[in-house]
Amino acid sequence: MRIKNGLVMVVILLFVGIAVQPSIGISNNDNPHPGTTHSLDPLEPDGENGWYVNDITVTLNATDNFSGVKEIRYTINDGAEQVIPGDSGTFILSEDGEDIRVQYWAIDNAGNVGRKKLILPLIDIDQTPPEVELNSNLIELKPLIGYYCIFTMDATDGLSGMNRVEFYLNDKRQKTISGPGPDYEWEFQHPFLYYVRGLICNPEITDEYVKFYTIIVKISRQLVLNTYSACAYDNAGNMAKEEIGTFPYIERTTYTFKQLGFPNDYVGYIGRHFVIAVF
Repeated sequence: MRIKNGLVMVVILLFVGIAVQPSIGISNNDNPHPGTTHSLDPLEPDGENGWYVNDITVTLNATDNFSGVKEIRYTINDGAEQVIPGDSGTFILSEDGEDIRVQYWAIDNAGNVGRKKLILPLIDIDQTPPEVELNSNLIELKPLIGYYCIFTMDATDGLSGMNRVEFYLNDKRQKTISGPGPDYEWEFQHPFLYYVRGLICNPEITDEYVKFYTIIVKISRQLVLNTYSACAYDNAGNMAKEEIGTFPYIERTTYTFKQLGFPNDYVGYIGRHFVIAVF
C-alpha cells in the first residue's frame, strides 16, 4: 500500500513539473514581430497630376506589446539604412524624383525584426520650375495694320515634363499652347498708338485707314507701354515667367518726305496741310 502511495506521489510530481515548465517558457519568449504605420504631410500630392511640389514630412510609428520597440529603420530608393530610435519619428523628403521608394520596418528589444513595408503609391516630387527663354522676332510692318511679330518661348522641364505656355499682353492672357514643347509660338499684330503732329500733303482718309505724305511730321511718345510675358507650366504645376518690356513698334522720331499710313481710329484733326492727331 505504501508503494502504491509512493508511486502516486511520483506520478503527481511528474505531471506538476511538466505543467509548470511550459508556462515559464512562454513568459520569457517574445515571438510576435513589431508592427509599423506611416503618415505623410501633405497627406495628398499638393501639385498637379499626382506630383508633390513641396517637401514631404514622413512620420513613422511602431508598436510592440511584449518587449517594446527598440528602433525603426527606413531606406529611400534602396539606399543606406537610416535609424530612428524608439517607437516613432519623422524625416523629410526634399529631393526631386519620380517613383521614390520608401521602405520601413521596426526592431523590438528582443531582436525581432518586423515586416518591411513600402509606401504606396510611389512618391513623385518636382519642386523645380521649367527653364525658359522668351524671344521676339519682328516680321514686318504693315502700314495700315501695325507691326506683325512672333514671340517664341523656349521651355523645358527635366522631370515632370512641360504642360503648357500662356502668353500675356499687359498681364491679360492672349493665348495658351499645350503640349510638351520645347518651342511655343505666338503670332501677334498690334495697332499703332502714337501722337502725330506736323505738315503733310495729299491726305487720304477712308473708313479703314489714313494715309498722307509727310513734309515734316513728328511722332512722339507712345500712349500705351506694352509688356509682353509668357508663363511656362510643367505637369507638376510649377511655373516660370519671362517678360519683355515695351516693344518698339515704330521709332519715335521726325519723318520728312515719307508716305505713312495708320488705321482710321484717330482722335484729332487731319487737314490738307497739317495733322494734329492721336492714333
